[in-house]
Amino acid sequence: MGRELRLPDPPTGCVPSGRLWTLVPATASAIAVTRRGLADWLGELNWPHPRSDDIVLAVYEALANVVVHAYTRQPGGARVGEAELLAREVTEDNRRCLRAVVTDYGCWRPGAVEQCCRGWGLAMMAACMDSVRIDPSPRGTTVIMTSGPVGIPAHRSEQHTSPPSWFTSIIVSR
Repeated sequence: MGRELRLPDPPTGCVPSGRLWTLVPATASAIAVTRRGLADWLGELNWPHPRSDDIVLAVYEALANVVVHAYTRQPGGARVGEAELLAREVTEDNRRCLRAVVTDYGCWRPGAVEQCCRGWGLAMMAACMDSVRIDPSPRGTTVIMTSGPVGIPAHRSEQHTSPPSWFTSIIVSR
């Protein structure tokens, strides 16, 4: 069973709503599936465009950084490792935002591509989200992002949504 990752508590008066959690192999194909699952989940939450696109882009970039930078390349070119994604919708005063946390358990490594073509990912995440915090540690890196607030749709059901069943199939057990 996977570990439970805790998000920082929301501000007083906020009510957590929809929640998504997954443990993803640090591969390009696995994070592509995660990107689609996140987009579908935001659609179920009736998250407005283009705000939902900004969230998906920022989270995908954080996951891509895990694939490129967090784990040592093994013989044959494969990388061993995984990323955790925890996303939570938080509501307050008829507004809502999304808080997403991407965590890896590796150690930063330079990318394989020449550095002149890189370095825009963090700025892109910051442009897409209201706040981005990066917490490096000897045990890995955690990226905590919060989207800008959006309205709560009037036609939204009171039931909390979950990711599509095909999405949860990529969760890795420990």
